[in-house]
Amino acid sequence: MKQVIELPAISSPTFGEKAQAIFRVIRKRLTREAVLNDLLTITITVVLTLLMAALILNYLSVDTLPGDFLYGAKRISENVQLSLAFDEERRTELENRFNQRRLKEIEHLLSKIGPR
Repeated sequence: MKQVIELPAISSPTFGEKAQAIFRVIRKRLTREAVLNDLLTITITVVLTLLMAALILNYLSVDTLPGDFLYGAKRISENVQLSLAFDEERRTELENRFNQRRLKEIEHLLSKIGPR
């Protein structure tokens, strides 16, 4: 306890000292490598976030019908799949599957309306 009493009092840092400490940290981070590393990290984060959002929208829009809020996301997903199908056979198969979906959607909408 005696040693603690003998320690000099600690004063709060002044505004100038705080500002100098902040500028020292910033100067250390403003190297070319640090900036490029930060940009790479931000880019990867944005790309992965957009990819996850697209996957979630695709998953949520699977069972939508024309007029539903996410139906446009479903159609965009189908168009992307068609544009990425480089094999003509695969493209035809996808077009047939999507046409079958459209027919089922029409039947479902007609069953909702009921007989007139």
